[in-house]
Amino acid sequence: QQRSGGGATRFKEHLAHRGNDAKDCPSVPAEVKKFFIEQLDKNKERARARARDKLLRDAAARAPHIDLDPEEEEGHGQGQFDEDAAIRTGGSHVRGSGAGGGARPLPSMFTRSQSHVPERVRDYHFGLSSAPVQQRIDTGPWTVKGRTSRELIGRAWAKACHAIGIPGQKIDDPYFKAAIMETQKQGVGIKIPSGREIDGKEIDGKYLDENVKEIEKEIEKWNMEWDECGVTLMCDSWTGPMRNSVINFLVYSGGTMYFLKSIDATDKVQDHQYLLKEIKAVVLKVGYENVVQVVTDNGSNYKKACELLVEEYPHIAWQPCLAHTINLMLKDIGKWDEHAACIKSAQDICSWLYNSNSLHSMMRQAIGGELVKWNATRFGTNYMFLESMFKKKDQFMVWLMSPEFRRTRHFNTEMGRYAFDCMTRLEWWDNVEWVINDVEPLYMFLRFADSDKIPNLSEVTMDYQNMRQTYASKFATDKARFDRIMKESHRIS
Repeated sequence: QQRSGGGATRFKEHLAHRGNDAKDCPSVPAEVKKFFIEQLDKNKERARARARDKLLRDAAARAPHIDLDPEEEEGHGQGQFDEDAAIRTGGSHVRGSGAGGGARPLPSMFTRSQSHVPERVRDYHFGLSSAPVQQRIDTGPWTVKGRTSRELIGRAWAKACHAIGIPGQKIDDPYFKAAIMETQKQGVGIKIPSGREIDGKEIDGKYLDENVKEIEKEIEKWNMEWDECGVTLMCDSWTGPMRNSVINFLVYSGGTMYFLKSIDATDKVQDHQYLLKEIKAVVLKVGYENVVQVVTDNGSNYKKACELLVEEYPHIAWQPCLAHTINLMLKDIGKWDEHAACIKSAQDICSWLYNSNSLHSMMRQAIGGELVKWNATRFGTNYMFLESMFKKKDQFMVWLMSPEFRRTRHFNTEMGRYAFDCMTRLEWWDNVEWVINDVEPLYMFLRFADSDKIPNLSEVTMDYQNMRQTYASKFATDKARFDRIMKESHRIS
């Protein structure tokens, strides 16, 4: 009798009496056996469906000029699918296909993750815009006609973009490219869809509704995987330019994040009781048994609400947003006496420099640019501002000591004398540098956590350890300063 290891899949095969590499369980109850047979069949069908969808998308991308009827499309895809299914999805009862199989490559846990569109989210238009296009002989870029045509198209697009206020970089959007390619494919004489009210608002009406239905159908497919992959529920409050307050809920499951619902909370007090009620309603809508964790910011109202939620559903974990946690750490560090005094002094000087058009113009010319302004709720920007000012230290000192500045009316004002006294003393700049050194590794960690490229947990752990090591080497001779910083950083661990 051959013995071999295995994982969850082989254990299911053992209970279901399925597979060549798993011995049938002699004492499994009939209802348990039936349940796992259905689970194995369901998993196999899902894998085949995903592979079939991928094949059809790839076929559309390779040959965007061919329109297949639904029956032709099914026949075209099924033959190739049956031929390659074992290679692409792996056999259902083949050694190494289970969770404990040894034939799979190791995951790239310690490589930098890249932002990308998951394959199952890439619809027909994504495939169309990225598919290779065969050049025509008479209009290729090597011909005079081809070069002239490209110039004419470029000028027409530029006029349109500039007339209606679309930034030029937006034409690189895959959906815009797909729309142009679809227009070329349909040829001359087709009436262009209208966005005017008089014509029924086709773009923002009929076709918008069709696109919404298409997305809803895709989301319904993804929702079927909630019980298999689990769900991470994300919740965040947002205040718009009109001071309206909105709470957004997003779902992450199976490698895809998508919008679930939005709540207008403008007339509500967003205390922990209100947030608990709304979060719990979404958890029940998704299915509390499917929710693995809830991610929110680290505000006291969200923290209290999620603690009560976890008490009611112990299997759900609450995870505060990493970037928001670091931002609050920088807020607390900014309240230290030496930090608060330095930040306030620099901000007062900056406000004075920007309050006068003539003074602002002189400063910009003297230092060769602008200063990075701070944001009231992004506390890390206080240190971005200090760093931008410190980088221009030499230019500021030369300018403020120059006869040109000292002859202006700004020099003799109260704030002018204060700015001159501060920014021409090396001690003031040393204090700025000292404050920046306190938070530089932590701020770099914030930039990592708040980047567009989504890091995985192992990357976060490694970057956090790198931050601690940087502090240890930076403050090797100042243990008290190191311990003070580490006391704040323990929120992350």
